[in-house]
Parts: sequence; structure tokens; C-alpha cells
Amino acid sequence: VGIVENAAAAMGRLCRVDGKGFGAEQAVQGNVEVWLGGIGQIVDRAEKSDAMEGLILAVMNCPALLLNEATRRSSVTAFLMCVASFHVRLEEGCDFRPLEHEDCHHATYTFLPWPADLPKLGAMVKNCMNAVMTNMPGGAEEANKCIAAV
Repeated sequence: VGIVENAAAAMGRLCRVDGKGFGAEQAVQGNVEVWLGGIGQIVDRAEKSDAMEGLILAVMNCPALLLNEATRRSSVTAFLMCVASFHVRLEEGCDFRPLEHEDCHHATYTFLPWPADLPKLGAMVKNCMNAVMTNMPGGAEEANKCIAAV
């Protein structure tokens, strides 16, 4: 595990304590894509779950993390890739493996359903995705551009 993955888990845990305050920090806002990429590479279930839960709490308290005009498209695309990383495991019930380019760009996808043992996190992700897509300036057209970029 590298420093980016460890930092992503630590940031998530900090946001679980204070998502509003920590998510609003300028340093976090400028590095949200690195945080999202780190979450996507975490393989340990507990660390990945903690990181994602904290991210969601931060985004729900500070939507500018993903909806900042200058970085909106790349941030939302990174968020969608991060969510996709929860669907990449060797088999159901196993720890995760890093999401790779080939996972998203093959004729045959290797995604598994959302992990059955993480229903609370799954509901949080769904609510966050709905909030981001609903509040995105440019509406459905801009949201579809982000989805197409994945």
C-alpha cells in the first residue's frame, strides 16, 4: 500500500469525525481528485469503506469539492471511477483489487454487484451521486458528459 492510499484512508477517517470542517479546507478542495484516486486503489475493505464514507460526508457538507466550476468534469469523473472501484473484486466477499483502465474499457466488464456487506455505504453513495447529479450546473447534459468520460 502506498502513501496515496494511506492518505486517502486517513482523510476519510478525519471526515468521518468532521466532514463539514475538514471537507471545506482549501487543501482538501485542491486535492479531491488525488483523494478519489487513492480510494480507488485501496484494496482493504475497512480502509476503503472508511475513506469512501468520509469522502461522502465531506461532499454532502461541501458540494464544491466535486462541483467547483474549474474542475467539475474531472472531479465528477474521478468520483464515478471511485464508485466503480467498489465493483472490482476477485470474487464476492473478497477484498478489492485496484481499478485498472482495462476494467472500464473492455467489451466484457468484470464488475461485480455492490458489496452485499456494505449496504449502509451503498445507500450513502447512491444519495451522494443523486445529490451531485441533481445539483450539477448544466444539469443532465453536463452530468452525461461526466458519465461518458468514464
